[in-house]
Amino acid sequence: MKFFAPLRSMQKICSPCLTLLATLIFMTLFVENTKAGVNSNFNLLKLSATNANFPVKGKVLDELGQPIPGVSVQLAGTTFGTVTDLNGNFTLNVPDAGGNLNFSFIGYNNYTIAVDSKSGVLTIKLSPSTSALNEVVVTAFATQKKVNVTGAISTIDAKDILASPVGNITNALIGNAPGVSGLQKSGEPGRNGTKIYIRGLSTYSGSSDPLIVIDGIEQPAERPYEQLNGIDANEIESVSILKDAASTAVYGIRAANGVIIVTTKRGTIGKPVISFSTNFGATNATDLTESASSYDYAISRNRAINANNKNLNDPNNNGILFTADELWKFQNNRDYTPAEVASFSFLTADQKASLNNSPALYYGSHDYYKDQFDNTGTQQQYNLNIRGGNEKVKYYTSLGYFNQGSILENYQLQGSHTGSNFNRSNFRSNFDIKPLNNTTISINVAGQFGAIEGPAFGVNPFDDNTRYKQMMQYLQEGNVFLVPGIIDGKLVTGVQNQLEELHLLIL
Repeated sequence: MKFFAPLRSMQKICSPCLTLLATLIFMTLFVENTKAGVNSNFNLLKLSATNANFPVKGKVLDELGQPIPGVSVQLAGTTFGTVTDLNGNFTLNVPDAGGNLNFSFIGYNNYTIAVDSKSGVLTIKLSPSTSALNEVVVTAFATQKKVNVTGAISTIDAKDILASPVGNITNALIGNAPGVSGLQKSGEPGRNGTKIYIRGLSTYSGSSDPLIVIDGIEQPAERPYEQLNGIDANEIESVSILKDAASTAVYGIRAANGVIIVTTKRGTIGKPVISFSTNFGATNATDLTESASSYDYAISRNRAINANNKNLNDPNNNGILFTADELWKFQNNRDYTPAEVASFSFLTADQKASLNNSPALYYGSHDYYKDQFDNTGTQQQYNLNIRGGNEKVKYYTSLGYFNQGSILENYQLQGSHTGSNFNRSNFRSNFDIKPLNNTTISINVAGQFGAIEGPAFGVNPFDDNTRYKQMMQYLQEGNVFLVPGIIDGKLVTGVQNQLEELHLLIL
C-alpha cells in the first residue's frame, strides 16, 4: 500500500498537465489543418488510396533456368493470387502491409518468400519434387524410378482414379494426366465409356485408339476398351501412359497412338488388411434440346407447303393445310369437343371413348421428350477386398458389384421396361508363392459378369443406335438435315451422319 501511494499522488498532480498537453496538440493539428484547407484533406485521402496496394513483379524459372508457365502465385492468408504467363512472368497487387507469396506447380516443391513495397522484381527458382522423381513407374516390361525415365510418361495413382465417381476406368482417366483427352459418345449405362486420344487425334481415317496393356496382356485392337472398362476401380494399383515414339520400339506399330499400361493390385507383405468401400451417385442429362410447340410446327408446315407450291392461294393446298380453327386449337391447347368426337364416323366406339378421355390428345403441346429424358439416374458401387502375406506367400482377393440406372423413365408395358439398367459383378484373386529364393509362382484369377437391360428396337439389338439418329438430325449450324449432302468434305446422309455423333445424346 505504501508503495503505490506516491504513484497515486503523482497521477493526481500530472493529470492536469496531461489534459493541457492534449489540448495543445489538438489545437496545433487544427491550426495546421485549417491552413492546408480542402486541398490538404484531398491529398491525404488520395495518398491513402494510392498506397493501399503495391505491385509485385517477377519471373518463375525451373532448375535449368527455363520459364515455367501456369505457376500459381498466391498471397498467404488472402484471396489475392495470379498465375504466370507463357514466359513465366507474373504481376500481383499486394496490400501495403506486405506478406508471404506462395508459389506452387505440379511436379515442383512449393516456394514461399516474404515481400513488401521494397521487394523489387523477383526471380523465383522452383526445384523438382523428389517424391515425384522417386515414384516408381511401369515402362513396358520393367519398372524404374521416374527420375531415370527420359521418355514422356504420365502416371495416375489409384487414389486419383477412385476420386472420380464414374462407372468405368476410361472416364476416370480423363483429366488426370496431361495430354490425354477423350470423347464420350453415349450416356447409356454399360455403354458410356470414353474413346481416348493421347496427344490429340493422329489420323482422320485410321484408328486413333491407344494400345492398352493390362497386367502385361495386350488388348485386341477390335475391342480395346472392353476389358479395361470392366475392371473395378478398386482393383487398380496404378496406370502408366506412354506418350512418345520410344514405346513403339517395344510394342511395335500399335503403340503409335500411345500406350496405356494398367497394373492391378497384388498381395503385400504384412498382416491381412480387409477393406470395404461403397459409393452412391446420381446422373442427369447435361442439356436437353428445346423442341417447338405444336402450334409452331403447324405454322411452319403451312408455310413450307405454300412455299413449295409457290402460290399462297392455291386451292389444292386446302386439303393438306391446317385450318385457322385447328391453328387456334393448337395455340390454345384445346382438345376436340364431345360433339366433334361423336361426328367422326371413321372412329370406332372405343376410339371415341379413348379420345374423350385423353385431354389435349390431338391438339396438345406436351413435351414427351422431356418426360422420357429429364429424370435422375442412380448408381451404386460396393467392393470388399483382403490383402496381405509374408516373404513366402502374398495374396490379394477382391469382390465388387456395380449398378447404374439410366435417366430414362422406366415405364412398364406388357412386362417390358423402357428404362435402361446396367449390373456388373467383379472377382479378382492372385497369389505370389516363393518356394525358393530364385523361384516365384504367380497364380492369377479374374472374372467379370455384366448385363445391360434396355428397350429393344425390333429383333436387332444394334438398331437402337439408329433409332435416335432417325429421331433427330441436324448440322453443326443447327439446320435440319434430311437429305444427303457434302458437309466438311464428307458425304452425310439423313440416317447415317458421321458428324451427328458429336451432337447426339444416346442414353
